Amino acid sequence: SVPAGRGGGLDAAASAHSRRAAVDLLGARAIVSVAAHPPADVPRRGPRLDRRDGAVVVAPMLLAAVLSLAGLTSRSLGFDEGATIAIVSQHGAALGHAIARDGGNMSGYYALMHVLVGAFGDGPWVLRLPSVGFAALTPGFVAAIALALWRDRRVALLGATLCAVSLPLVYWGQTARGYAAMTCL
Repeated sequence: SVPAGRGGGLDAAASAHSRRAAVDLLGARAIVSVAAHPPADVPRRGPRLDRRDGAVVVAPMLLAAVLSLAGLTSRSLGFDEGATIAIVSQHGAALGHAIARDGGNMSGYYALMHVLVGAFGDGPWVLRLPSVGFAALTPGFVAAIALALWRDRRVALLGATLCAVSLPLVYWGQTARGYAAMTCL
């Protein structure tokens, strides 16, 4: 049993222990703790988005799309992109074998590209445009997740903008490979 007047001390010790536990390796648990329990001064909003939230999501998406579209066809297809064309140009069992030989990790992307190449041809625009779309969607997802976690438009806009101007994402957005799609998903 706990002696009278000592309960507060045990609660304080438990609270201090939980604060120490919240600051885990590189502060990862502290971020999760803040996301799960925002400070009292952060207003709680319902699940509906208003126009400003929509702008925070859409603006970085447009920035990523513009950056990925800039000079989209200015360079010739590279070695990896040639592999994409070689695989998606196959039909039937040959397509399945080519996807399996490539490792199968981008099978959904290859199936999408197979349909697009069959419908619109194998020009650089057709091959690279799906990557532009996935690269443009990625900052939107970053902004939406940040809004859901922190409910702060500035945090969401900063994170999504940094994602949109990320050199690897812009490069993958201009490449006929599934890297932008995997980053997005």
